[in-house]
Amino acid sequence: MEMVERMKRIEGRTIPSDFKFDRISGLSREVLRKLEEVRPSSVGEASRIPGVTPAAIALVMIALEKKRREKSRQ
Repeated sequence: MEMVERMKRIEGRTIPSDFKFDRISGLSREVLRKLEEVRPSSVGEASRIPGVTPAAIALVMIALEKKRREKSRQ
């Protein structure tokens, strides 16, 4: 049950509309192109884009967390 709640939280994590996917190092050009084209509004939506790997989703989540921490320091 705990795992289900965690997955729901991850899936629901929002991605700001002005998020710069091109600033994430480690994303392949193909994945970057797909993310820029679709502009997903959540991590769950991004994870359902064909060709976007779990590793790419992990990189996006790390970048989102880093951005959140930087914003909270200001």
